[in-house]
Formats: sequence, C-alpha cells, structure tokens
Amino acid sequence: NKGWIHPDIQTSYESFKTYLNVGRSLRTQYKIGNSTKTNFYYKCTDVNLSTSISDLSYDFCTLCKSNFLKEYDDNTPKGCSIKVIDESLSIMLDLRGAVDIDEEIARLTKDMLRINPLIEQLNKKINSAGYEKVPEKVKEANEAKLTGYNTELANIATAVSEMESIKA
Repeated sequence: NKGWIHPDIQTSYESFKTYLNVGRSLRTQYKIGNSTKTNFYYKCTDVNLSTSISDLSYDFCTLCKSNFLKEYDDNTPKGCSIKVIDESLSIMLDLRGAVDIDEEIARLTKDMLRINPLIEQLNKKINSAGYEKVPEKVKEANEAKLTGYNTELANIATAVSEMESIKA
C-alpha cells in the first residue's frame, strides 16, 4: 500500500538511530548510571535534520534517560562533552560534576591525533602530481571528506578549549 510508504519519515528515523546511539554511548563512556538523568544538547546546521531532532526529542529523552534534548545556544552550560557525528551535527552531554575534566581533554586530544593524519593524507593526495587526471566524482568525494575532517577538527578544538576554561 503506497499510503504506508513515507521516505521522509524513514530518513528521519535513520538519522534518529544514529544520534540516539551517540547519546547512549556517551552515557556509557562516562559510566553514568541508569538512575541518573542527564541533559543533552545538539548543534545542527541542517534545518531539516534540526526539525527532525526537535520532533523526536521526547523519544530521545526516553531512550537515553535524559531530562531534555535542547538546541545549543548561548545558555548552554560549559562543561559538555561533544561528540561530532558529522559536519552538520554534534551531540553534547552536560558533564558538570559527572566526569574528570583531565580525562575528557585527553580523549579529545586523542581524537585530534586521529584526525590530523587523515587530513594530511588527503591533502597529500589532492596536491600530488597527476591528481588532475582523477575523475571528477572522486575529486568531489575527497573535497567533501576534507571539509568534514576540518569541521570535525575545529569542533574538537572548541571542545578542548571549553574543557580547559572549565578547568581553570
């Protein structure tokens, strides 16, 4: 029955599963017990995805044992762990009083060390001799990857500076 097929809702739930898994893994990563409700925030540059997140926030809160899922703004507290899902979406878990700041900085630094070689490798590939012979489709994919890595690196650097400002 064609009335039962809704590709936009299906796409919305596919995205939902991704950020739900990130929210749950953040709780596990910091060993936050099931009896403790946490606060989540999100930063999203895609308007459609942001609307979908807002629409499904109650489901997210139920499945992640959260008080709320709010969009990042000026009132978002310092001390949130940031998990970058992709260049358009980051999920933040409020860690105030729940985690060791030094451990979080070490984890973020490790993520930076993981991403830097990927950026260098991609830049080396793009700037290599004979790259102009590479098919346009591959060039576009490489540019998209590079943009994603750079965005992720910038988000991690912001998170490190926020953690250091909390520590100070």
